[in-house]
Amino acid sequence: MQEELQETRIEEFTGSGAPAGPNWLRLAYAFEYLIALPIALQMWTQVDGQGHMDLLPWYLKLFCGAAAAWCVVRLTAALVEQTTAWNRRSRAWLAGLLITAGIMASITLYYHLHEIPDEPDTDETTKTSVSNHPSASAIYVA
Repeated sequence: MQEELQETRIEEFTGSGAPAGPNWLRLAYAFEYLIALPIALQMWTQVDGQGHMDLLPWYLKLFCGAAAAWCVVRLTAALVEQTTAWNRRSRAWLAGLLITAGIMASITLYYHLHEIPDEPDTDETTKTSVSNHPSASAIYVA
């Protein structure tokens, strides 16, 4: 009797005979992942700067971006699929997302500290030629 009542409520909620099951949620989570992946990478680029992102190897960017997007999708699933929004699973996935962001920040800091600095032209690196000949009236700087 209780099961029939729950099925009736699901049919009334969806408006059709097909219950709103995990198939629709899987599709929604797949779209969310496809949206979260470029957003995670774009956010990383905006926060840390394009110059630092150019120093990173592609596999680090791919792994960290995919991990951040996966944590976002699992956090959404934990919020939606449980009766209470903030539960143990949602807090764990939020912690995972923050840990992933911390790993991304530390990778960027490492590459920032170990980048090869540009060598500007200084007085020590330029050659100057001075002629003492009376017909030479200019100083040549190379």
